[in-house]
Amino acid sequence: MKVSKDGIACWRPDDLAEAVWDALVHRLWHATTIAGLRAILEDGCIRAVEENVGSKYRVAPLMLARGWVSLFDFGPTAGPACLLQKQYRNWSDWLCGRYEDKAMIWLELDGELTAEAVIPAGEVRKIAATNCGEKVIPGIEAGHRGPVPLAALRGALIFYSREGFEHRAAVDADTLARAEELGDLHWKPDPLIEAIRNARNRDPGI
Repeated sequence: MKVSKDGIACWRPDDLAEAVWDALVHRLWHATTIAGLRAILEDGCIRAVEENVGSKYRVAPLMLARGWVSLFDFGPTAGPACLLQKQYRNWSDWLCGRYEDKAMIWLELDGELTAEAVIPAGEVRKIAATNCGEKVIPGIEAGHRGPVPLAALRGALIFYSREGFEHRAAVDADTLARAEELGDLHWKPDPLIEAIRNARNRDPGI
């Protein structure tokens, strides 16, 4: 990881492509799946429900427990650098490669429009330190009190691989269709998941 006095702009994790980091840094994001984006468009907002937040955690995430929408915060309170590197494997799963999701969509929030409702990464890290039973990705995970309206979104990034992504200026049905298209075009099944699925097909008791 490159670290300097310039702060988060130079905190790119070692295994992350520079173009991806440049697209994410200094911004606030909600990451979701194709199914999650479909639900968001139907609802007209991002809600703090498991379909949108994700279900990776065995214990209810800190966000979900409070009714907050889970965000990734690459702003001034993120970090420190060593924590972003340590947690990289957790948050980078949302770039692409989560289980059977063919593409991941990162929705950018307008920082000014959502400022009053956002709990930044630095504050969430302090809350998590006193609530050890509630999972969070410290140093980068932030929250939003209540639903995030579509009007507060500035655009989206569609990730179809760890390094491949496409920018979309709007969050709409066309973006959903493009995510499905890119996912079908680039997705490759995970060999381990395929092996487990085939084993279960042979023996449902596994």
